[in-house]
Amino acid sequence: MVWGTTQPGHLYSSLTHIKALFTFDQQVGEVVMLLPEHLPDASRYLESYLCVDVDRARGLEVSGNPIHVYSVIKRLVLYWPSITSALHVYTTLGASECQDRDDRCQDWAMGNECIKNRNFMVHTCPLSCHICPSKELGHLVERLQKVASTVVMPTESDLRGATLALTRLQMIYRIPVGSFMAGHLANNTTSLKLNLEDCLRIAKASYEEQGYSYSIIWFHYCHYLAAAAAATTATNINTNTLPTTTTTDITTYIRRVEKEHNDRFLEDNENFFQERVRSYGGWRVLHDSSIGPVCRGEQVKVSLRGSPHLLLRPLHTEHLHTDPEILLFHNVLSHVEMQLLRNISYDKIVQIQVRVSHTSWLDPPDHPLIARLNARFSHITGLDMQPGEGLRKAAEGFQVSKCVPVWKPGCSPLYLPGDRIATFMVYLSDVSAGGRTGFPKAGVSVVPKAGSAVFWYNLKRNGEVNWNTKHCGCPVLLGNKWGESGLAG
Repeated sequence: MVWGTTQPGHLYSSLTHIKALFTFDQQVGEVVMLLPEHLPDASRYLESYLCVDVDRARGLEVSGNPIHVYSVIKRLVLYWPSITSALHVYTTLGASECQDRDDRCQDWAMGNECIKNRNFMVHTCPLSCHICPSKELGHLVERLQKVASTVVMPTESDLRGATLALTRLQMIYRIPVGSFMAGHLANNTTSLKLNLEDCLRIAKASYEEQGYSYSIIWFHYCHYLAAAAAATTATNINTNTLPTTTTTDITTYIRRVEKEHNDRFLEDNENFFQERVRSYGGWRVLHDSSIGPVCRGEQVKVSLRGSPHLLLRPLHTEHLHTDPEILLFHNVLSHVEMQLLRNISYDKIVQIQVRVSHTSWLDPPDHPLIARLNARFSHITGLDMQPGEGLRKAAEGFQVSKCVPVWKPGCSPLYLPGDRIATFMVYLSDVSAGGRTGFPKAGVSVVPKAGSAVFWYNLKRNGEVNWNTKHCGCPVLLGNKWGESGLAG
């Protein structure tokens, strides 16, 4: 079952839909492993899918790994369409019909006609082409086709989005290309490795987004891979390793991107190197992302100011920053409450473009828990939550949200009814790596911890907007991020 709504091309940023894709992907893998004939796209699908199976057996959370997310979208966008059209014969061809209808069938099959002229051969020579389905395979294919009709499939736009999300993670967390290629992120190594095709896709996507410096880095790595593959082919005469894109092709790309980099060069811009690219090479220094330091936890100021208590619920408080004042409260919600919030918000989830997240708004009529939480948040903050905008539950993935002040567009810079005085954000999940809430102007970031809450005022005492509260959700490197915001107005 798929909950909520997702705009076309943004499936890659929906945690709920991604989990549904991995469930469907597992069923596709079961069918592809049993296919009695050779289908090139099925073989490519299976080669990638088996790594997911291995990592599941290792106890890894594949739906929270951006490399696996990119990979499942790639499988379903590039390979699934031809597989599903080929599966039709396995539900229509009966056991009594699985026989050759021409004496030349075996000769044709030996001449590779089963793959070169499949549409003719499956009906004329099913026995020689070994496509007579077993009962088990027939049932699995029928089940898969029914499930496929209920799943929102990713598109080319989703594949592009998942690709760009990898480059954004690389920029913010300063991850070497080789680590991505090896499936290594934040002390976590997947069985899935990227290949030359993936390298080129990432390089080209970064170039199309005018991320010249990172595009050049990826293209140079692709050139190294293509050269290594060509050398291996020359030595072993193994056509399976022959690169479809030659080093000459990649060199042409590199020259084009380097020329545009120099022609459009901007100083202090993260899309460019710190200096123009020189023809004789030399050391090329990347600019750091504007939110990179806070997302990586650098320059984070932490100080304890004691343990204030509510009457019935003691809270441990950390004073993270003075101007703006940012407080972190621990153990605000129980595990039962966090799970209940996730459950009641599934069918209300919609996509929020600005934050690249999926969000639902929860009000007291939705569930008795909402009123209780509003009261609890009021006790903690000393603010009345009733005039606010309700609770906003958000799920964020691998793409970074834009840095914004919590502030209604079009409102006066002075306090008026409806302005957001303060924000109280509760984390509903731990995140294995990444996913901090970053305040670039303040130089502070908050690590998501299930049940904890961060609180700050968006307005100064005189009613003016405190622009130092500009904040953003750093992309999740490993895992999933769920949060709940109470906005006081």
